[in-house]
Amino acid sequence: MTALHAGTIARLTWPAYEQAVARGSKSETDFNVFDSFPAVAVVSGVYVEVVDGDTTIASGELPARYGNVHSIFTVGDKVQVYLTPHNQSDGHLMWLGDMQIYPADDSGMRI
Repeated sequence: MTALHAGTIARLTWPAYEQAVARGSKSETDFNVFDSFPAVAVVSGVYVEVVDGDTTIASGELPARYGNVHSIFTVGDKVQVYLTPHNQSDGHLMWLGDMQIYPADDSGMRI
């Protein structure tokens, strides 16, 4: 019966997600999680890691000074982050891995 219980617990864990949280956060509450179907994005400080199943599909850093992350989306093999830069009120978009940010209504931002 103990093996059955241990197996059930093992099946209810998500090792890749738990590792992403452990890598990025300094404490058990020092991170945010965003739905990025079918993946999940973990943000801790400026570090972002996107996990899908048992695989990390993307990781990178946000600009050093940002106010708030609103959403994170997987777009094919890229990751789009919608955030508010520090001391600004308008939302901006960026591709993870590209430190350039674009106004949310900028049609010049291409995939």
